[in-house]
Amino acid sequence: MSLIKEEKEDIKIEKTFKVKQEKLEEQTDEQFRARVKTPFTQITIVKIEPADVTKPTEIRNVKIEPADVTRPTEIRNVKIKPADVTRPTGIRNAEIYIIGDSCVRYGEKRARETVGVNLGLNARVQWFGFDGLVWKNLLPCFRQCLRTRAVPDVLLIHCGGNDLGIFKSVKLCAAITQDLRELHRSFPQMKMVFSTITQRHKWGSLHPKKIDRARRFINSMMAKSVSSVGGSIVQHPQINYRDPDLFHCDGINFSNRGNDIFLKNITRCLKFHMN
Repeated sequence: MSLIKEEKEDIKIEKTFKVKQEKLEEQTDEQFRARVKTPFTQITIVKIEPADVTKPTEIRNVKIEPADVTRPTEIRNVKIKPADVTRPTGIRNAEIYIIGDSCVRYGEKRARETVGVNLGLNARVQWFGFDGLVWKNLLPCFRQCLRTRAVPDVLLIHCGGNDLGIFKSVKLCAAITQDLRELHRSFPQMKMVFSTITQRHKWGSLHPKKIDRARRFINSMMAKSVSSVGGSIVQHPQINYRDPDLFHCDGINFSNRGNDIFLKNITRCLKFHMN
């Protein structure tokens, strides 16, 4: 009996749920229909202009100059010379040594009176002239100079004339070649220039022609020796023993005119090496 009673109650609940659901659906339909019957509010399309917007004024053919700009003064045909221009730090002038016999000493004296000890070059030229210098004393003199000085960039040598008539040409050539190679090994960055042995108006010998032949032979051999170590030769063809005006009264050293030629020749060679 209890089971039958429960089934009846379930059926009753089920019917009640269906009735409520149907009423809810009907109510929903009525609300929808009522909404549809209600007329929509009329909407007017209005074009809204942005507020507080000022249209830019049209500008035509107006040239606007920048404010507070000063135009530079036009300069024409004015040549400006640099003032107080100095060489940049770290760049030094070339160091040149000219070493040799009394011709070098007289050459320095003449240079001081004319072009200056630096010969008009962008370099520092130091002169070391020794009266009566012979070749065997050249290297000791050069090393003595280096005790308180730096190794030069260029070494110009004018020596050997006082050896003629004392030493045989072959032995003198061998000694000069050996010393040049030793200098190159010791100072490979130093450029060497050999100033050829010049003619003399007086040799102080009974056989001046024989000595002059030895001079020419040594000069020709030195051209090869100096070239083998990357050096060069300065020749003095204008200095001729037949022109006594080129020589001092002793017939060995040069007069002012002879020194001018001597200085001109070595300056040209040094300038070539610097360039």
